[in-house]
Amino acid sequence: MVVKRFADRPYVWRTVLPATKAQGKYVVEECLVLSIKELFDKGLLANHSFQMGSWRWADADISHFNGSVRYEADLRDHEKASLRLEYEIDGLPIDYSLGLSAVDLAMFGPRWWFRCPLEDVRVKKLYLPPQARRFASRKAYDLIYPSSRRKRPIEDCHLVVGHVEVLSNRDFSPPIEPHKLQD
Repeated sequence: MVVKRFADRPYVWRTVLPATKAQGKYVVEECLVLSIKELFDKGLLANHSFQMGSWRWADADISHFNGSVRYEADLRDHEKASLRLEYEIDGLPIDYSLGLSAVDLAMFGPRWWFRCPLEDVRVKKLYLPPQARRFASRKAYDLIYPSSRRKRPIEDCHLVVGHVEVLSNRDFSPPIEPHKLQD
């Protein structure tokens, strides 16, 4: 009898298949990312000020987005802080305002966050996936990280084998009994 176990099967049979776009999940790398930290680092936002201007993504290869983003940032009043965005997607003009919130860290100054327009949660980054019109949080668009799509080694899966196939009864030899311990 030859016994065939899952461990003898091809590796693909032992892994969990990743989510596909048919299930509505995009990877964050497929999206344009709006980071509050980068906006401050590049000088587009500043505490206690009103600023306006525009930016463009250098590596934007999302087909429906082509062009620059015009913005107005009003951070003069921390209670009413906002970031207004204007851009075009597929020739359709998009114009809306994002809420900002701050937590005062005493001697370090305020720490700023976006308010997701769809989920109303504080986030550091907003995403614009393909086929979307507005920036929103990762949770709002159900985005995933690339690491959740990679195939994991069998050790990471904690696979429990519960199925054994018996292919033939020929060449079957009974298991060898362990040596009995003598008193």
